[in-house]
Amino acid sequence: MKTGRILCLAALGFLALSCETTREAYKESGITQLVQVTNDKGFEFDPYWSKDGSKIWFASNRTGYLEIWVLPVKGGGIQQITSSSRSADRSPELSPDEKELVFQSTRVSGTWNIWKMSVGNRGLTQLTNHPNGAFSPRWSPDGTKIAYAANDRGGESYIWTMSPDGENPTQLGPGAELDWSPDGKRIVYSRKTSGDNYDIWVMNSDGSNSVQITSEKEKQESAPAWSRDGKRIAYVVKYDRGDYLNVSEGEISAGWVDLRSEIWTCDPDGRKKTQLTAFKGLNFLPAWAPDGRLAFVSNRGDSWDIWTMVPTTN
Repeated sequence: MKTGRILCLAALGFLALSCETTREAYKESGITQLVQVTNDKGFEFDPYWSKDGSKIWFASNRTGYLEIWVLPVKGGGIQQITSSSRSADRSPELSPDEKELVFQSTRVSGTWNIWKMSVGNRGLTQLTNHPNGAFSPRWSPDGTKIAYAANDRGGESYIWTMSPDGENPTQLGPGAELDWSPDGKRIVYSRKTSGDNYDIWVMNSDGSNSVQITSEKEKQESAPAWSRDGKRIAYVVKYDRGDYLNVSEGEISAGWVDLRSEIWTCDPDGRKKTQLTAFKGLNFLPAWAPDGRLAFVSNRGDSWDIWTMVPTTN
């Protein structure tokens, strides 16, 4: 994968202009309790739930630059967490004890790399320095490792793990967007299988026993998220290919219209595939809450916002 491609939503782009006026909504029998959480005319994405499900952390360009924010789900003031003019921050995730935040940023080098912030005093530490970019940091459930994706010189994406201080980087194998199983024994991820086609795979946390669990050839499958109870994996089915998001000096822009992506779930072994959303637009980047709700990003409100839903089946 070329470096320029992975700058767009960590190897897979799902973003489009919010000016489309003729989207079609279908009966969404796979979901209930659909709620719009944010309402801004910019781009808001990369939702992540706090451990108790009371807050959602996300990336937004509502100030003009892409920064990390946090919002109480049941009401309250939104809070800006990062501020770095002319750079971009995204993909936030809290450590299991919620004392530290990891995210990817273009600060300092202009290339995406993994950074860590103390939630209390907001002290910053750069964890990776990959010349071709590092993306999608994810804490292991026990807090002893951080998994992430990084490009090699040829632009191909590989999954790595490192200790929380950035030491002991270990390459596990090819792959992009990823998430840990709740017990920390496995990692679900997207992987290029042929040409530019991506599918969902699962492997052991040491990189062994890689198993492909989706195999859609005409669509792209990516952005997997493991449910907190370990029973389901949510992922995105994308109906087209291409790069839709551009980030330059902290500012983001999108081109392309009339795009479609939907959120599905399956068992960890790939069985019982179920379509949740059914909207002729963008639905992507699912994130599970502890109570089984899903946060996701959609342009169904004519801008890129965070929504929540409850799947009708488990």
